[in-house]
Amino acid sequence: MSKYLKALVENNPSSKYSLKDGNYTIENIWNDESIVLNFKKGAKISFLENIIFPEQLFAIFDKKKNRLEFIYSLIDSDSKLLKRKFEFIYKNEIFNCFFLKYLAI
Repeated sequence: MSKYLKALVENNPSSKYSLKDGNYTIENIWNDESIVLNFKKGAKISFLENIIFPEQLFAIFDKKKNRLEFIYSLIDSDSKLLKRKFEFIYKNEIFNCFFLKYLAI
Protein backbone atom coordinates (compact mmCIF):
# COMPACT_ATOMS: atom_id res chain seq x y z
CA MET A 1 0.00 0.00 0.00
CA SER A 2 1.30 3.48 -0.81
CA LYS A 3 2.27 5.62 2.18
CA TYR A 4 -0.36 8.17 1.15
CA LEU A 5 -3.16 5.61 1.17
CA LYS A 6 -1.88 4.21 4.44
CA ALA A 7 -2.06 7.70 5.99
CA LEU A 8 -5.55 8.24 4.56
CA VAL A 9 -6.83 5.00 6.10
CA GLU A 10 -5.15 5.84 9.43
CA ASN A 11 -6.77 9.31 9.39
CA ASN A 12 -10.17 7.84 8.46
CA PRO A 13 -10.60 4.55 10.35
CA SER A 14 -14.03 3.79 8.85
CA SER A 15 -12.64 3.90 5.29
CA LYS A 16 -11.61 0.75 3.44
CA TYR A 17 -8.83 0.49 0.88
CA SER A 18 -8.36 -2.05 -1.89
CA LEU A 19 -6.56 -2.45 -5.21
CA LYS A 20 -8.96 -3.63 -7.93
CA ASP A 21 -8.29 -3.88 -11.66
CA GLY A 22 -5.27 -1.60 -11.45
CA ASN A 23 -7.18 1.05 -9.50
CA TYR A 24 -6.92 2.15 -5.90
CA THR A 25 -10.39 2.04 -4.41
CA ILE A 26 -11.29 3.82 -1.20
CA GLU A 27 -14.71 2.99 0.19
CA ASN A 28 -16.84 3.97 3.16
CA ILE A 29 -15.73 7.60 3.27
CA TRP A 30 -17.68 9.52 5.93
CA ASN A 31 -18.76 6.05 7.08
CA ASP A 32 -21.05 6.04 4.03
CA GLU A 33 -20.90 2.92 1.85
CA SER A 34 -22.45 4.74 -1.12
CA ILE A 35 -19.32 6.86 -1.71
CA VAL A 36 -16.26 5.40 -3.45
CA LEU A 37 -13.07 7.06 -4.69
CA ASN A 38 -11.08 5.45 -7.50
CA PHE A 39 -7.56 6.34 -8.60
CA LYS A 40 -5.49 4.65 -11.28
CA LYS A 41 -2.42 2.91 -9.92
CA GLY A 42 0.49 5.29 -10.44
CA ALA A 43 -1.69 8.41 -10.18
CA LYS A 44 -0.34 11.28 -8.10
CA ILE A 45 -2.17 10.86 -4.80
CA SER A 46 0.17 12.59 -2.34
CA PHE A 47 -2.63 15.06 -1.47
CA LEU A 48 -4.46 12.21 0.31
CA GLU A 49 -1.85 11.98 3.07
CA ASN A 50 -3.31 14.85 5.10
CA ILE A 51 -7.01 14.40 4.34
CA ILE A 52 -9.67 13.63 6.94
CA PHE A 53 -13.32 13.02 6.08
CA PRO A 54 -15.17 14.07 9.29
CA GLU A 55 -18.20 11.82 9.70
CA GLN A 56 -20.28 14.52 11.45
CA LEU A 57 -19.76 16.98 8.61
CA PHE A 58 -20.02 16.34 4.91
CA ALA A 59 -16.63 17.96 4.44
CA ILE A 60 -12.96 17.44 3.72
CA PHE A 61 -10.36 18.54 6.26
CA ASP A 62 -6.77 19.10 5.16
CA LYS A 63 -4.54 18.81 8.24
CA LYS A 64 -1.54 20.37 6.53
CA LYS A 65 -3.41 23.46 5.32
CA ASN A 66 -5.71 23.49 8.37
CA ARG A 67 -8.63 23.95 5.97
CA LEU A 68 -12.12 22.51 6.24
CA GLU A 69 -13.94 22.33 2.91
CA PHE A 70 -17.66 21.62 2.93
CA ILE A 71 -19.26 19.79 0.07
CA TYR A 72 -22.16 22.03 -0.71
CA SER A 73 -23.41 21.93 -4.26
CA LEU A 74 -22.50 22.94 -7.77
CA ILE A 75 -22.68 26.71 -8.09
CA ASP A 76 -22.81 28.77 -11.28
CA SER A 77 -19.58 30.68 -11.87
CA ASP A 78 -21.46 34.01 -11.69
CA SER A 79 -23.40 33.19 -8.50
CA LYS A 80 -23.53 35.84 -5.77
CA LEU A 81 -22.83 33.06 -3.27
CA LEU A 82 -19.21 32.99 -4.37
CA LYS A 83 -18.67 36.37 -2.68
CA ARG A 84 -20.27 35.27 0.58
CA LYS A 85 -18.13 34.93 3.73
CA PHE A 86 -19.29 33.75 7.12
CA GLU A 87 -18.19 32.21 10.40
CA PHE A 88 -18.97 28.62 11.33
CA ILE A 89 -18.77 27.62 15.00
CA TYR A 90 -18.08 23.96 15.72
CA LYS A 91 -17.27 22.65 19.21
CA ASN A 92 -16.71 26.25 20.38
CA GLU A 93 -14.13 26.91 17.67
CA ILE A 94 -14.71 29.61 15.06
CA PHE A 95 -13.96 28.85 11.41
CA ASN A 96 -13.86 31.58 8.76
CA CYS A 97 -15.74 30.32 5.73
CA PHE A 98 -15.92 31.35 2.09
CA PHE A 99 -16.63 29.90 -1.32
CA LEU A 100 -14.00 29.15 -3.92
CA LYS A 101 -14.73 29.26 -7.62
CA TYR A 102 -12.71 26.14 -8.26
CA LEU A 103 -11.28 23.59 -5.92
CA ALA A 104 -9.45 20.44 -6.83
CA ILE A 105 -8.16 17.97 -4.31
